[in-house]
Amino acid sequence: AGIWGTAQTALPAGVSLADISAVFTARYADAPLIRLWPGALPELRWSVGSPFTDLGWIVSENRLVVGFGIDNLMKGAATQAVQNVNLALGWDAARGLVP
Repeated sequence: AGIWGTAQTALPAGVSLADISAVFTARYADAPLIRLWPGALPELRWSVGSPFTDLGWIVSENRLVVGFGIDNLMKGAATQAVQNVNLALGWDAARGLVP
């Protein structure tokens, strides 16, 4: 089971894939359960059976397309609860969720 979604928006002239990638990379630098796919849209099969969110993006002409894949069971309430306990105790957010 899994969920795959996309969103798109128009980009101002001159905004490049590198510009967008820099923003996503900076934003998710400290998010161990987010896997980034700059320049590609992730496939759902890589998320299924894992606690990861796969997040990718492409720039096509003047449009940004962002796609994500999650396993709705592994990234559901139970995983979120473990992640929140880890953070509350000062542990790595992914402790006990990934080998």
